[in-house]
Amino acid sequence: MKFLAGVGWLCVGLIQMQAMAVSFEDERQQYNDCVLQYVSPAEEPAAITWLLNACRELYLDNILLTDKDKAYYQCLLDFMSQSSRLEATLSIKQACQDKHRSFLR
Repeated sequence: MKFLAGVGWLCVGLIQMQAMAVSFEDERQQYNDCVLQYVSPAEEPAAITWLLNACRELYLDNILLTDKDKAYYQCLLDFMSQSSRLEATLSIKQACQDKHRSFLR
Protein backbone atom coordinates (compact mmCIF):
# COMPACT_ATOMS: atom_id res chain seq x y z
CA MET A 1 0.00 0.00 0.00
CA LYS A 2 2.79 2.43 0.89
CA PHE A 3 4.51 1.51 -2.35
CA LEU A 4 1.41 2.47 -4.38
CA ALA A 5 1.12 5.77 -2.51
CA GLY A 6 4.79 6.49 -3.25
CA VAL A 7 4.27 5.71 -6.93
CA GLY A 8 1.24 8.01 -6.95
CA TRP A 9 3.22 10.90 -5.48
CA LEU A 10 6.01 10.24 -7.96
CA CYS A 11 3.52 10.46 -10.84
CA VAL A 12 2.11 13.71 -9.47
CA GLY A 13 5.62 15.14 -9.23
CA LEU A 14 6.45 14.11 -12.80
CA ILE A 15 3.23 15.66 -14.11
CA GLN A 16 4.01 18.91 -12.30
CA MET A 17 7.55 18.95 -13.71
CA GLN A 18 6.21 18.37 -17.21
CA ALA A 19 3.70 21.22 -16.80
CA MET A 20 6.50 23.53 -15.60
CA ALA A 21 8.64 22.55 -18.60
CA VAL A 22 5.76 23.32 -20.99
CA SER A 23 5.19 26.63 -19.20
CA PHE A 24 8.88 27.52 -19.53
CA GLU A 25 8.79 26.65 -23.24
CA ASP A 26 5.78 28.97 -23.69
CA GLU A 27 7.53 31.76 -21.79
CA ARG A 28 10.69 31.28 -23.83
CA GLN A 29 8.67 31.43 -27.07
CA GLN A 30 6.95 34.64 -25.92
CA TYR A 31 10.37 36.10 -25.06
CA ASN A 32 11.72 35.19 -28.49
CA ASP A 33 8.65 36.72 -30.17
CA CYS A 34 9.19 39.89 -28.16
CA VAL A 35 12.83 40.10 -29.24
CA LEU A 36 11.92 39.58 -32.88
CA GLN A 37 9.15 42.16 -32.82
CA TYR A 38 10.71 44.93 -30.74
CA VAL A 39 14.49 44.49 -30.66
CA SER A 40 15.17 43.69 -34.30
CA PRO A 41 14.16 47.16 -35.62
CA ALA A 42 16.15 49.01 -32.93
CA GLU A 43 19.42 50.66 -33.96
CA GLU A 44 20.59 52.50 -30.85
CA PRO A 45 22.71 50.29 -28.51
CA ALA A 46 21.18 51.57 -25.26
CA ALA A 47 17.68 51.02 -26.67
CA ILE A 48 18.59 47.45 -27.58
CA THR A 49 19.80 46.82 -24.03
CA TRP A 50 16.62 48.22 -22.44
CA LEU A 51 14.38 46.42 -24.94
CA LEU A 52 16.05 43.07 -24.27
CA ASN A 53 15.65 43.73 -20.55
CA ALA A 54 11.96 44.59 -21.03
CA CYS A 55 11.37 41.34 -22.95
CA ARG A 56 13.18 39.36 -20.27
CA GLU A 57 11.28 41.04 -17.44
CA LEU A 58 7.89 40.59 -19.09
CA TYR A 59 8.28 37.02 -20.30
CA LEU A 60 10.98 35.24 -18.28
CA ASP A 61 11.46 36.98 -14.92
CA ASN A 62 7.90 38.14 -14.37
CA ILE A 63 6.99 36.45 -11.10
CA LEU A 64 7.18 39.58 -8.92
CA LEU A 65 6.20 42.22 -11.49
CA THR A 66 3.51 44.65 -10.48
CA ASP A 67 1.00 46.05 -12.98
CA LYS A 68 2.99 49.30 -12.97
CA ASP A 69 6.17 47.41 -13.82
CA LYS A 70 4.43 45.59 -16.66
CA ALA A 71 3.06 48.87 -18.03
CA TYR A 72 6.52 50.46 -17.79
CA TYR A 73 8.22 47.67 -19.72
CA GLN A 74 5.44 47.60 -22.31
CA CYS A 75 5.83 51.37 -22.73
CA LEU A 76 9.53 50.88 -23.46
CA LEU A 77 8.69 48.22 -26.03
CA ASP A 78 5.99 50.30 -27.68
CA PHE A 79 8.02 53.48 -28.08
CA MET A 80 11.71 52.67 -27.90
CA SER A 81 12.02 50.08 -30.66
CA GLN A 82 12.11 52.76 -33.37
CA SER A 83 14.69 54.88 -31.56
CA SER A 84 17.91 55.47 -33.49
CA ARG A 85 19.46 58.19 -31.29
CA LEU A 86 20.58 58.09 -27.67
CA GLU A 87 18.81 61.36 -26.83
CA ALA A 88 15.47 59.97 -27.97
CA THR A 89 16.10 56.68 -26.16
CA LEU A 90 16.81 58.46 -22.88
CA SER A 91 13.75 60.70 -23.28
CA ILE A 92 11.51 57.70 -23.96
CA LYS A 93 12.89 55.85 -20.93
CA GLN A 94 12.27 58.88 -18.72
CA ALA A 95 8.74 59.42 -20.08
CA CYS A 96 7.81 55.76 -19.51
CA GLN A 97 9.26 55.90 -16.02
CA ASP A 98 7.40 59.14 -15.17
CA LYS A 99 4.16 57.75 -16.53
CA HIS A 100 4.20 54.27 -15.01
CA ARG A 101 6.48 54.25 -11.98
CA SER A 102 6.69 56.21 -8.77
CA PHE A 103 9.57 58.58 -8.12
CA LEU A 104 10.89 56.14 -5.49
CA ARG A 105 11.78 53.52 -8.06
